[in-house]
Amino acid sequence: MGEKKLHYKMYKDGKKFVFAAIATLSFFVFGGVSTVAVHADTTSGNLTAATVNSTSDTKSAVSSAATVASSVNSVLKNINVNSNTATTITASDSAKTDNATTTAAAGDNTKTDNTATTTDTGNSTKTDNTATTAATGDNTKTDNTATTTDTGNSTKTDNTATTAATGDNTKTDNTVTTTDTGNSTKTDNTATTAAAGDNTKTDNTATTTAVGDSAKTDNIMASSAANNNLPNSTTVQVSYQNLLTQLSSSSELNADSEALTNVTKDNFEDYFSLNGSATYDQTTGIVTITPDENYKVGSFFLKSKIDMNTSFTLTGQVNLGNKTSSQGGADGVGFAFHTGNTTDIGNAGGNLGIGGLQNAIGFKLDTFHNDYGTPWANEDGAQVAPTDPDGYGYDADPDRTKFPQFGAFVKTSQKLVQTQDGHYYSRWWGTTDMSSVQELNSRDLDGQFHDSVVSYDGSNRKLTIKYTETGGDVLTWSTSISDAYKAMAMVVSASTGYYKNLQQFKISSFDFKQADTVNVKYVDQKGNQLAQGTVSYPSGVDVNGTYTTEQLEIPNYKFVRMDDGTATGAKSLPATGTLTKAGDNGTVIYVYAPAYTQTSKTISETIKYTDQDGKEVAIGYTADPITFVTVTNPVDNTTTTYYSTKAKTATLDDNGVPTEAGWTKADSTDFAEVVNPEVDGYKVISNDAPNSDLTSVAVQTVYTNSSDLDFTVVYAPAYSTSKVKTVTETVHYIGQDGKPVANDTSGIPTSFVTITNPIDGSTATYYSKTESGQPTLNNNGVPVGDWTQGNSTDFAAIINPSVIGQHVVSTTDPGNDLTQTTVKSIDSNSDNLDFTVTYEPNQEAANVTYIDDTTGKTLSAKDLTGDYGSTDPYRTGDTIADYEKQGYQLVSDNYPTNGVVYNQDSTVQSFEVHLTHGTTQTSESQTVNETIHYVYKNGDKAADDYQATPLNFTRTVTTDKVTGKKTYGSWSSDQSFAAVTSPELKGYTADKAQINKQTVNGDSKDLEFTVTYTKNAPTMTTEKKTVNETVSYVDQNGNELAQPHTASVDFTRQVSTDAVTGEKTYGPWSADQSFAAVTSPELKGYTADKAQIDKQTVNGDSKDLEFKVTYTKTPVAGGNVTAKYVDENGNPIADDVIASGNVGDPYSTTQKDVPGYTFKEVQGNPTGSFTDQDQTVTYVYTKNPATDNNGGTGLNQPGNPSQPSNATNNGVINTSTNTGSKVNNGAVNSPELPQTGENNSQSQTMSFIGILLAMFGSLLGFLGIKKRRND
Repeated sequence: MGEKKLHYKMYKDGKKFVFAAIATLSFFVFGGVSTVAVHADTTSGNLTAATVNSTSDTKSAVSSAATVASSVNSVLKNINVNSNTATTITASDSAKTDNATTTAAAGDNTKTDNTATTTDTGNSTKTDNTATTAATGDNTKTDNTATTTDTGNSTKTDNTATTAATGDNTKTDNTVTTTDTGNSTKTDNTATTAAAGDNTKTDNTATTTAVGDSAKTDNIMASSAANNNLPNSTTVQVSYQNLLTQLSSSSELNADSEALTNVTKDNFEDYFSLNGSATYDQTTGIVTITPDENYKVGSFFLKSKIDMNTSFTLTGQVNLGNKTSSQGGADGVGFAFHTGNTTDIGNAGGNLGIGGLQNAIGFKLDTFHNDYGTPWANEDGAQVAPTDPDGYGYDADPDRTKFPQFGAFVKTSQKLVQTQDGHYYSRWWGTTDMSSVQELNSRDLDGQFHDSVVSYDGSNRKLTIKYTETGGDVLTWSTSISDAYKAMAMVVSASTGYYKNLQQFKISSFDFKQADTVNVKYVDQKGNQLAQGTVSYPSGVDVNGTYTTEQLEIPNYKFVRMDDGTATGAKSLPATGTLTKAGDNGTVIYVYAPAYTQTSKTISETIKYTDQDGKEVAIGYTADPITFVTVTNPVDNTTTTYYSTKAKTATLDDNGVPTEAGWTKADSTDFAEVVNPEVDGYKVISNDAPNSDLTSVAVQTVYTNSSDLDFTVVYAPAYSTSKVKTVTETVHYIGQDGKPVANDTSGIPTSFVTITNPIDGSTATYYSKTESGQPTLNNNGVPVGDWTQGNSTDFAAIINPSVIGQHVVSTTDPGNDLTQTTVKSIDSNSDNLDFTVTYEPNQEAANVTYIDDTTGKTLSAKDLTGDYGSTDPYRTGDTIADYEKQGYQLVSDNYPTNGVVYNQDSTVQSFEVHLTHGTTQTSESQTVNETIHYVYKNGDKAADDYQATPLNFTRTVTTDKVTGKKTYGSWSSDQSFAAVTSPELKGYTADKAQINKQTVNGDSKDLEFTVTYTKNAPTMTTEKKTVNETVSYVDQNGNELAQPHTASVDFTRQVSTDAVTGEKTYGPWSADQSFAAVTSPELKGYTADKAQIDKQTVNGDSKDLEFKVTYTKTPVAGGNVTAKYVDENGNPIADDVIASGNVGDPYSTTQKDVPGYTFKEVQGNPTGSFTDQDQTVTYVYTKNPATDNNGGTGLNQPGNPSQPSNATNNGVINTSTNTGSKVNNGAVNSPELPQTGENNSQSQTMSFIGILLAMFGSLLGFLGIKKRRND
C-alpha cells in the first residue's frame, strides 16, 4: 500500500519529478570542473590590482559558466581605480615573476588542501604569485591557505589569493594573509573569491592593508564570483574598496586579522562586563539579562569602544520571554551605541537602558507600552540612579493598540526636562524614532531564541538590525550614524518591573575593531557620578594619538583634584595625554566637592552693675565673644554649624570643615554663670538675665540666630528697721453688780516702725492698722504692705452698745459721753488705752386675757409689772378652775407655768387663756324603702311588686352644757339601691327596661316606681323558595352523553307572626316566572327524541321540573388509521396498512415480520378508537447484519434502502366492527376479507425492482471496495 501511495503521489507531482530530473541533469551538467584563481596586488604600473586566472579543464565546464563569467567581467571592467586604497610595488628591470597555478578537480567526498609559499629577497624585486584553485562537486570541503613574503630594501610584499568554485553542499574555508612593507610601511592585501552553487557555504576572511610612509590603510574585500570563461593570465586593475562596493551583496565585511577582534562564547567575558542581574553561561554563550522575576535590571557592556570607521557584525539570538504585556510580561531588550564611557549604564524601565546615555543610537525590542513618564527626581539626570526610571522619566511609546510590542530605533539628545517640582533639569532624553517602528508578532514571545544580527558598514556608516520572527520573516531596520562619532561604546540592557519576563541574549560571534580610547568621569568625593562629558581625539582613536578632556562647571560643585584613588578606588589618567595601547586606555576622573558657602556671626555677653538711678556701683563684666559659622552644602541645602571662642573667621576644607583650631561642631553653646559682686551698704534688687536670681547671672545658651547679650544687675541701699510697737484701746461694759453686760470693744490696734538708711543715716516712721509683723522693705526702704508714713494717728470713737433691758449710767472715759468713747490721738510713744462703761436694768410690763372660744368674747383680763430680768409671781390656775365650774372646758393657756420673766425690753408681754363650752352627745337613726309596681297599660297587675331591702342611716346630737342648746351632726354616708331590671313578659314591652341605681341619704323619703307593659306588634319576615329545571341528555341505555342543562328561579312572600301566641299568617307569592325553551344540543352520531324542551311557567307553589332527552346513535365515518413500517432512518421497509371505521369504533394494529429486519419500537397508539381525524402508528425496525460474497458484512448504502417484502398475514389492523370500515393494503380481522390479487401483483413488481436495486448496489459496493484496496 505504501509503495502504491508513493507512486501515486509521484504521479500527482509530475512537475516536481521533471524539476528534479532537470535539477539532477543540471547538477551533472554543472559537475564539470573549472578552476579560477584570483591574485591580489599584481603589479601593474603604480597600482595594486586583482589578477584573475581561469583554467578550463573541460569544455562543458567552460560552457556552463559562460553567463556568470560574462557578468563578472562586465563588473570588473566598470570598476574605478582608487589610488588612495591601492598598494603599489615598484620592481627593478631585473624583476622576475613566477606564476604557478595548482588545480584540483574532485568528485564526490573530495578534500583538497593546497598550500603555496614564495619568498623573494634582494635589491631587485621578485614577486611570487601563488594561486590555489579547487573545483569540487557534491559534499566537497576545500581548505586553502596561501602565504607570500617579498622583502626588498626594507620592503615586504605578500600577495596571496585563494579561489574556490564549489557545487552543491560545498563548504570552503579560505584564509589569506598578505603583507607588503616599504620604508617604514606595512601593507596587507588579501582577497578571497568563491563561486558557489546551490546550498554552498563559504567562509572567506580577507584583510588588505596599504600603508605609505607613516600611514596605515585597511582595505577589506569579500566577493563571490566564478568565471571559467576568462582568458588565462588576465590582469584587471581594481581597488579593494571599489571591489567591495561593486561586488558585495551584503554588509558583512571582513577585516584584517590584526585589526579586528573576534568575540565568541569562549572569550565573551574577556571583552564584556556584566552588570546588575545579568549572568553568563560560557557553555551555551547565553547571557541571562533578567531572570523571570520582578524588578530586575541587568546589562552587559563592551569593555572597549568600537572604531566607527570600521565595519562590525554582532550575530546572535534574542529571547524576549514567554509573556506578552497582557499576560504580565515586560520590558524588553535594548541595544545602545553611545559616545559616553564604556561603563555607562542607561536608565531602566521605560528607557530600556538607552535613555540617559550620551548621543546614543539605540535599538529596542519593546514588549511593554509606556505612556509619558514625568520625572520625579528634581536633579540633573547624571545624578539619578540607572535603576530609577520613575526618577529619570521617559518618553511615550507609539500607539498601544497598533504596537503592543515593537522594534524601533531610539536616539538621545540633551534636553532640559520639566520634573515634578515644575523646574527644568538636564537629561539625555531618549526619543523613539516613530518612522522606524515595526510591530513584533506576539508569537515571538514564545520563550525561544530568535536570530538577530546587528551589522554596521563603516564605508557608508549605516547601522542595520535584523530580527527573525517565529514564522521565519526577517524584520530589518536601518539608520545612519554621524561622521562625528569616531568611537562608540556599546551596551545591551533589559529590565522588569511589576511585569516580568526571562530575557536573554545568545552570542554567536562579534567581529569589530577596538577603538583606542579613554573614559572620562565627573564624580563627587564618594565616587558618585555628577555629570557626563566627552573625550576629544584630535589625531584619531589610534595608538600614539592624543586625547583631551576638560574640567566641567558643575552647578553647586567645585573641582578639587584628579582622582588619586580615594574617590573611586582607581587613579585618574591625566586630563590630556597620549593613547598608549589598543582598546581601553583607562579613565580620566575629575573629583568634585560641594561648593560650600559660609555665614558667620559673633555674639557677646555684657553685664552692668548699677543702682536704681543707673549709677554704676561696681565694675561691669564682659565675657569672651562666641563666633558661629554656618556652612551650607549647596547640593542638598543641608547646613552644619561650628562655634569658637578664639577664632573670628574660618577657612573651609573640601568637606566644608573649618581648618583652624578651636572650632567645635555644634549649633549652640553657653556663656558661663557669672556671680554678682558684693557692694558695701547695698544689696541686689533685680537681675534681667533669663533664668537668673539675685545671686548671679545664670548660664546663657546662645544659637546662631541669637543677639548680643546685654544684662543689668540693679543694687539698692540695705535699709534697717526698728522693732514694731503696737498700741491698743479696750472698753469694758458692766452692770450694777460688776458683771459684764456686753463684750469688751477694742479699737483697731496700730503698729509703728522706724526705717534707717545706712548710706546717709536718715530715718522715717510708718504706722499700720493692718500689719503687725516685722515689715519687708522694698528697694526704696519703704515697708511692703499697708503702711503709712507718719509718727501719729487716731483711735476712732467707739459707740456704746445697746444692752437689752439696760441703760448706761456712767463711764471712765475722760470725755464723759454716755453714748460713746470719744476719739483718742496716739503716737509711737503712746501706752495702751483702757475704759469702763456701767449699765442698770429697765422697768417692764405684761398682761393675761381669758377668752370664750365658743362665743369669741373676752371673759376677763389681768395686768402685771416688774424689773427687767425678774419673774412675776402671778399664776392662771385658780381663775381657770372657777370657769370650769360654770360648764367651761380649758382649750389652751400660754402663760408660763412658773410666771412671766421680764426679758423683753420696752415690750409688754401678752398671754391668753382660751376656754370653750362643755357638751354632751347622743345618737338618732332613719330608714329609707324602695318599691316597684309592674302593671299592664290598663292598670292590671302584670307581675309581683319588687321590694328592695331597706337602707338605714344614723347621726349624732350634741347638747351645750353652758347654754343647753342642741346641735345635730351629719347623717351617716349616702347609700344606694341597686338598679332593677324589669321582668320580661312574652309579647309585651316594658316602658322602662330597668329602674336605675338610686342613691339616698338620711334625709331621703321612701322611693316608689311603676313599670307599665304594652303588647308588641306582630313580627314580619320574608320567605324565599327556589324552583329548579334540569334537562338530562342520555342514550338509549341511560348513559349521559352531554352535560345536563340546569336553571332556577326564586319566589318570595311575607309571613306575619303574633308576638304573644306565635301564630303565623302568610301573604301571596311573588309573580309567576318562566323557564326559557331549551334547544337539545347536536351530538355527532346521535339524534335527539326532543328537539327542545319548551318554555315552562312556574309559581311559588310549583315543584322542581325534570326532563330527559334521549339520543339514538347515528353512524359517522371516522378518519383513517395508517400503520407504517420503516427502518431507523425512516425509510419504508413494508407496505403501509390503512384501516377506516366510524367515529368511536375501536381499532388495533399489529407488528409485521419483515425479512432482514428486527422490530425495535412502535411510535403512536397501537390500539384505540377512530376519531374524526386521521391517525398514524409507526413500527420502527433495525436492519439485520448481512454477509457479502467475500464473507464480509454488507450494509445497505444510504439512499438505497432495502425494498419491503409483502409477507402473508403481516401488518394487520383489527377493528371491532366491520360496518362501514375499510382496510387498504392489509388484512382486517373481520368475517369478510378484501381481495388481494391486485396487491400481490404490485408486491411482485416491487420485489423485482428491489432485487434489481440490490444487485446494482452490490455491484457498486464491490467496485468501491476494489478501489479502496487499490488505493
